[in-house]
This record gives sequence, C-alpha cells and structure tokens, in this order.
Amino acid sequence: MQDEKQVLDIEEQKAITRAVALMLQKCPAVTNRKITTRIEDLMTTPGVIGIFPLNGSVYLKKYISGAFVGQCSFMLKYRYTPTDDEDKIDAADTLDRAGQWMEGRKVTIDGKEYELSEYPELTDGREIVSIERQSNAFLNAMMQDGSADYQINLRVQYRKS
Repeated sequence: MQDEKQVLDIEEQKAITRAVALMLQKCPAVTNRKITTRIEDLMTTPGVIGIFPLNGSVYLKKYISGAFVGQCSFMLKYRYTPTDDEDKIDAADTLDRAGQWMEGRKVTIDGKEYELSEYPELTDGREIVSIERQSNAFLNAMMQDGSADYQINLRVQYRKS
C-alpha cells in the first residue's frame, strides 16, 4: 500500500463526475423545482445547477491489487434570478437541501420528508463511501441581468475494488 497522494486519472474523475450528475438529477430539491442540471455548464438561463469538478482529486490509498480509495471535490453552482430577499434565501436553501440529501441526511421539501436510501451504483467496481458538504450555500456572483450564482462545495470519497 502507498500512502502518498497522487492525482486521480482523468477516467476516474469523469466516472465520478457522471455519478454525481446522475445523483443530482434525482435529488428532490432539484426535481421538485424542475431545475436543469449540467456538467461544467450553467448556460445563460437561470434555473440551472452546474456540476464543476475541482482540483485536488486524489488517490487516498492504493493497493498492490489495483484497488484504491479516491476522493473528488466538486462545486455545485445554482444560477437563479432572485426578485427579493426571500428568493435569495430560497436559492441558498435549495442548494443546501441538495447537499444534505446527497450526504444521506433527511431533508424536508414542500412539507414532505426525503432521504437518500443508498448511493447510486457505479461502474467497474466503484462504490461511493461518503459525500460531505465542505461549505454551506453562499452567493458566489451577481450578473448584470439580475441573475445570481449560489454555490456549495462537496467532497466525494469512493473506492474501487
């Protein structure tokens, strides 16, 4: 076993990015509000959550057998056009609830409780171990057209056997 952290190869990063995207597309905080999700794209239209891989995706442990534990970090950005302070709070809450749900925590959306029962099945012996929010939702940018980008950061730890 090696303990030095090496950067995950591109194929690993792509596989986990796809898994996070598919998971987000099933998130009640997203589906109940009919929010579009995109990989590495927000488009110019508000009402979109973009999934952006961050630098720092690494192998935490590598084994002689070829198995490993890896970690990928992501930023979720929600482009939204708030009309008042309540809308701003709602945009941040939407991202926070999405992050909580992805962590496996119970969330209440429109009076109904939801909880992720299991992480999605991945390809080639990969399995998500945990998803953790690294930040609460925050305002990242304001555009001239009145739209705003809200953001949270996530860390996904997974293993491949």
